[in-house]
Amino acid sequence: MGAFSKCLDFRKNIHEIGKCCLLQDWLPERSTENCTNQHKFQFTESPLGLVMVKSQFYCLLLSRHVTVIFQCVHACYYRSLGVVDEFHVDLSRIQQLNVNRSQYELETINKAAFTCYNDKYEEIYEELMRFRTDCNSYPYLYNECIKNEFRMHCHEKLWRKSPVCDQFRANDIC
Repeated sequence: MGAFSKCLDFRKNIHEIGKCCLLQDWLPERSTENCTNQHKFQFTESPLGLVMVKSQFYCLLLSRHVTVIFQCVHACYYRSLGVVDEFHVDLSRIQQLNVNRSQYELETINKAAFTCYNDKYEEIYEELMRFRTDCNSYPYLYNECIKNEFRMHCHEKLWRKSPVCDQFRANDIC
């Protein structure tokens, strides 16, 4: 970086940063309609507005309690895949679900899954204890950890070259 270059504003660039690792959907596409319908009451009773976000878990409630609905849908979805049971992650199930991926994708997924379940378990559990909800928040927090690991440790072959991504990878963030 040059002497007069600016650091990367993480908040302004969060969407592009999220696309730096070309590995986006680490779990198979599967309808979340059943899970969303189970928690529909939470969508309709909220006095706050809903914003549709295009992602695997497509409804996001904008508020200080943004994660409550997200957590319920994640808990339901992960349970339906057989990936998370309460606070236990089935790492072999994650490998089974990703068996047809490239070597680079598998390396990135397996490393992130292992790191978040073993090395970051206590950190996730502490976060879980601070923000209790009606649903099991562990799958949501585990998923957030996975996405963060993808951003921080994405395999070089999966890394998108762009000024924002290069600056992020260089940890030139403010």
